[in-house]
Formats: sequence, C-alpha cells, structure tokens
Amino acid sequence: ANYEAMAPVIAEVEKAFNEASHVQITAPGGTSITLSIQGRKAFTCPGVLHAPGGLIGLPAMEVYIAPVEEQTNGILVADASSSGLGKLEDPVRISIEAGRAYDISGGKQAKMLADRLKATNNPNSYVIAEFAIGLNPFAELVGHIAIDEGIYGTGHFALGNNLGFAGKNDAPQHLDMVYWKPTIYLDEKLFMKDGRLVELDHLIPKA
Repeated sequence: ANYEAMAPVIAEVEKAFNEASHVQITAPGGTSITLSIQGRKAFTCPGVLHAPGGLIGLPAMEVYIAPVEEQTNGILVADASSSGLGKLEDPVRISIEAGRAYDISGGKQAKMLADRLKATNNPNSYVIAEFAIGLNPFAELVGHIAIDEGIYGTGHFALGNNLGFAGKNDAPQHLDMVYWKPTIYLDEKLFMKDGRLVELDHLIPKA
C-alpha cells in the first residue's frame, strides 16, 4: 500500500469521527449497533511517522475511537477474524446492552472467546472499548489481527481496555473482532455503505 497517498483519506475519516456524536452501524452478517462518540477523540494508524519517538501499528491502516462506555447497544456479529482466534470458522454473535457484552454465541470459537473473558474475572473485560474501520485496500484476511483489522471493507469493535486512546475503561486485555461490509451513519448522514466510504472511495487505490 502507498501509505503517503492514503494519508489524506485517513485524515478525512479521522475528522469525520471527531465531528460526530452518534453512530449507527449495520452489516450483512447481522451486526446492528448504535453508539455515542460524543466528546471522544479519534486516533489513526496511518503507517507513516515523521518524528522520532512515535508509535504506530503496522501494517494496519485504520481510524479508531473509544465509544462512550455506557452507550453502545445492539448486536455485533464478527464474521471475519478476532484477536487470539484467527479467521472465524463460524460467526461470533455478541449481544450488547449499556456498553457491555452480556451474551456470546456461535461455534467453538465463540466459546473460546467467552472462556477467555470469563478467565479475567473482571467485569471491565466485557465493555465495548473501540469502534473502528479498516482502510488498507491491499490487506487481505490472513487470520492475524494486526493485518485483518486494517482491511478496507471491514469494521471492528474491541472488548476491554481503551485507556491508551482516551477511553475510560481499565481492563486486563483488549480483544478486537472484525466484521465485513459495514454501513455506517454518522449523525444520521450516510458515511460508509457496504464497506465503501461514500464520499472518499474514489480516492482509494484499487488492489
């Protein structure tokens, strides 16, 4: 990927996140979530650093933000990959109320996720910590979260810790869950349709 060429797109997505308050997300796999990002700051993994001492993740290319912890509600269906689980053989369905996952269902990987959360013995592990979209048009699903979460055409949520990006939830782990083709409304304005940015897709190189 040409990270320098993608920088303006990433900056526009970051700006849109920073200016929005309310978010609605749906996806063909069954995801249907509402959340608040009012007063929260967006962060990026742009793949480019110009000053010593900076820190980014590679090769992911994403914009991410910590939702207001108590205001995420709905259903997340992760159908691409997840931290520690790799590619998902069966979708993992997570029911969310008041910012917390309260039911996890699916196949054996869903049980593995539920067991991993339970093993922390910490209620903060169940908090929705992150809302994000991938923006790397050349990334492909391989089962490694550092790559998968950056795929253009996917979104991801995380459970657990978000203190490192202006959230308020202290938890012993941070688990990302990736899903395909999000449709996203920011303050009731269509921002992304089936995994493609409505106003910026023409600026993104095609793989």
